[in-house]
Order: sequence, then structure tokens, then C-alpha cells
Amino acid sequence: MTYTLQAIIAKTDALPGALPDKLKPVPLRGGMSLIPIGTDALKTYGFAFCPLTDDGQEGLPQEISELCRQLSIDCQPA
Repeated sequence: MTYTLQAIIAKTDALPGALPDKLKPVPLRGGMSLIPIGTDALKTYGFAFCPLTDDGQEGLPQEISELCRQLSIDCQPA
């Protein structure tokens, strides 16, 4: 059985205190967090597709790019 994981990975301290609806961070080592993009997030944010899935779509949908921009809006470069 195989699975595909779609997620955003970011520095934990760069993420806003509260993530938008349907996004839940999973802590990783090294001060990083993984934010899975599951079915609920796909529906909530209107993502046309997740990149590199069986649908054959490549590239990053504008909706995901915009979500990443919003998540990093208060991020201060290191």
C-alpha cells in the first residue's frame, strides 16, 4: 500500500500563533513543522489539485502559493 503526503514544511517559529481553519501543524525535529494538506484543507481553501498526484497535475496551484504567502507574511528573515 502506498500513500502520497502533501504538506507545507516551515520553521515552527516562523508560523503564525494560530493557523487558519483546517490546518494543524505536526512538530518535527530541528524546530520545523509539517502542515499536512488533506481533504478538508483542499475543500476549505479551494485547491484545484495537489501537485504531483495521480491526477497528473504538476506545478503549484495559485491557491497553495497564496496560502504559503499568508502563512509567512509575519515571518522575519533569519
